[in-house]
Amino acid sequence: MGFGKSQPTNVLWLDELPSNVTESSIRNFIIRQTNLTTDQVLDIYIDNRNSHKNQTAQCLIYFIDTRAAQDAINLIRGKKIESKRIQVDFASKVFVTRFSDIIEETSQKKKYVCIMSMVCYILNLFIFSYVGYPPDSTYHGESRSVYVEK
Repeated sequence: MGFGKSQPTNVLWLDELPSNVTESSIRNFIIRQTNLTTDQVLDIYIDNRNSHKNQTAQCLIYFIDTRAAQDAINLIRGKKIESKRIQVDFASKVFVTRFSDIIEETSQKKKYVCIMSMVCYILNLFIFSYVGYPPDSTYHGESRSVYVEK
């Protein structure tokens, strides 16, 4: 925390983010501002618990390695997201520990969304295999007659 001479890690801390910032908008910002690929940005955890007080959020961004984080910090330092100039620094292990409740909460939400997506996918497979056909672009809601031999 704080700015100055920090030890490089594979985790960046961004502060002074707009309170409505999303994981997707941060990921897109990083990709646009750097030469990094999407697989080099491993995960993003947003803390907007105090956004009602100061209208800002903060986040941790995990990169695949320290080199990727160094490249990113050099290219995004001083940049703006939605007209807010962000602050950026390497996140120390102590800071990451303080952020751990957000990481845990976000991880649980991500797991829930992933599980729900899988459940929906499986239900769709089951329903369409039971009915016998999936809806497609040629199906416009008309009924289909099914001939069953007796």
